[in-house]
Amino acid sequence: MRLPYFDLFEPATVPELLTILKREQVRLLAGGTEIMPLMRFGLLQPAKLASLRNLPELKGIERRGKALHIGAMTTLSEIAGSPIIEKDAPLLYEAALAVAAPPIRNVATIGGNVFQNSRCLFYNQSAAWRRERQPCLKAGGEVCLAVPGSKKCFSVYQGDIAPALIAAGAKVRIEAKKKGDSREVPVEDLFTGRGVQPLSLRSGEMATHFVIPILQNTGSGYAKFRLRSAIDYPLAGAAAFVAAKKGTITSARLVLSAAGPGPVIVPLDGVAAGKRSGEIDLDAIVRAIPKNLPLVNNHILPASYRREMLSVFAKRAMKTALDRV
Repeated sequence: MRLPYFDLFEPATVPELLTILKREQVRLLAGGTEIMPLMRFGLLQPAKLASLRNLPELKGIERRGKALHIGAMTTLSEIAGSPIIEKDAPLLYEAALAVAAPPIRNVATIGGNVFQNSRCLFYNQSAAWRRERQPCLKAGGEVCLAVPGSKKCFSVYQGDIAPALIAAGAKVRIEAKKKGDSREVPVEDLFTGRGVQPLSLRSGEMATHFVIPILQNTGSGYAKFRLRSAIDYPLAGAAAFVAAKKGTITSARLVLSAAGPGPVIVPLDGVAAGKRSGEIDLDAIVRAIPKNLPLVNNHILPASYRREMLSVFAKRAMKTALDRV
């Protein structure tokens, strides 16, 4: 499985990169831990790549007032080893430690992890495997192979970082090749809810920074289910975040991973706010998880079991958050 030939741009500044985006059709290359396997499998065949590794503006962790600013090219090892992140954004710290293994975290970036593609056993296969079958929707075919005959793609988003950022109320700074199109949006707005095209960034746009509010009197927890203690993507994941005032919960958030084509925000209206942490019914948290999650048998464990594990790990994450508030 050799890499296809491609042209590589290595801009030294963000303005130079934006100029390249304006005149060329390129894919952005961060740590490469996802895009390179996809290219080897023949799932991506970009003619041109633009490396982000020489852009110091996109790296680093900085506290500015009541928010943390994290460059999109900051590695997960830097995040997991940062005392600032551990103190002021413990949910992100915990999620970063849960990603893969140290050799991967050393090169994988926060931006790359957030912007990873959705996955499916009928899509993430070698070209030789796929030649024996008709292409699925995500690979340019007409029907889903996981649900034969379906015109809907059931691939699953399996990121660890995005659910943690969403639960913590983070935003992402997006720069565009056209002046006036730059913006800062909640991380959840990056996701379309569609398996074929799960991310909403348009051509010529790039994420430069993530902004996480620093809040007092909060608790958080991240729980991840996987078969191996390292390397594996989550088969079920949950990020929980609660805020309190004088011992009473003022807000609570629960975001699931591996529950659909993007992170799933669980509606908790009336479940936690206004109660003391010891009064919250964790079974009510589980009952708030949508019953119609689009899970099918397209991963190494059956959908029914993964659905059950989502409930188990959601309860674990929320209990941890409540214990820490």
